[in-house]
Amino acid sequence: MSKRRKISSYSNNGGDFIEIVEVEQGIIHLRVGSCCVMEIDSFVPVEFLTGVIHNAMMEYGDIYKIIDSFGWEDVYRAELKSRVAKVKY
Repeated sequence: MSKRRKISSYSNNGGDFIEIVEVEQGIIHLRVGSCCVMEIDSFVPVEFLTGVIHNAMMEYGDIYKIIDSFGWEDVYRAELKSRVAKVKY
């Protein structure tokens, strides 16, 4: 059996987290939570995650506008936006 690839990241003192584990080609175990509340804990096709991101990008146009849509305090949104960096090829 091959080793499963796993990506985990936590922020906001552990209050926000995402964990992605490759189950098989094209299927992931997606765990996402905010403020210590599990919001997703499901096996999903990769297209689920790319579709959610695609819909947000189509609606808002860029990452910064998506962050602005969250309705959080200005200071927190500014701090999040300051951590966004585009990849340069």
